[in-house]
Amino acid sequence: MSGARGRPQPAALPTNHPVATVFLDETGSIANDRFFAIGCLKLPEPSRLIRKIQYLRDQSHWYNQSYWYKEIKFSGLTNKQLGFYKEVVDSAVAKS
Repeated sequence: MSGARGRPQPAALPTNHPVATVFLDETGSIANDRFFAIGCLKLPEPSRLIRKIQYLRDQSHWYNQSYWYKEIKFSGLTNKQLGFYKEVVDSAVAKS
């Protein structure tokens, strides 16, 4: 479909079209490590999980960590942080 001056119009989905957000992450290096894995989390309403994680960050002051730990990285997990990580995982797998 073309618009003014023959320019193609951007494709648009109907407002009620089902969509989802997918979060991907990898671990390992194909060239150097014995194991390489990709994790995927598909969510129809990512805002629910994002709000819950932000709430958990606020409760534990997670945003005051160094830049490296602003991303929730399991490679940096310590016993002191275990409760926070468990809550994040529980929130990600919760049904509601």
